[in-house]
Amino acid sequence: MSTMPVDKYLKATYKEDIDKLREWMWCMVPLLQPSLNHATVIRSKRRIVELTHDEVRQVLRDTKNPSRLDFAILIVGNTYFNIAGCYVDGWYVAATDDIDLSDHPKRFRATFNTAINRWAGFLQPTQEELL
Repeated sequence: MSTMPVDKYLKATYKEDIDKLREWMWCMVPLLQPSLNHATVIRSKRRIVELTHDEVRQVLRDTKNPSRLDFAILIVGNTYFNIAGCYVDGWYVAATDDIDLSDHPKRFRATFNTAINRWAGFLQPTQEELL
């Protein structure tokens, strides 16, 4: 299975909004990480999957949109999951106590970009996928 290319022209129209959202979420990491658990992340994801691509793009533009918090919870949670390897019976256990997401800006940025490309509809299907 190949990776779908990003529609760079469409995404460029949201660049400033995406940058501001990413900066806000990065500032939220120390506040969110200690209070998140698997159930919280799943609840946020369930709310996000109900949004259309256009609604997600509105979330990018509207700093007061309540769904921004769901995106932050999902992206911070997924970043943690990627580093820890799993949710391990809740959020914190002895094996993962020392994980501080603030020490992983590249991992956060990669998770953020993947999520935004997917949920905002910036991915373009390949010719093979259109057939």
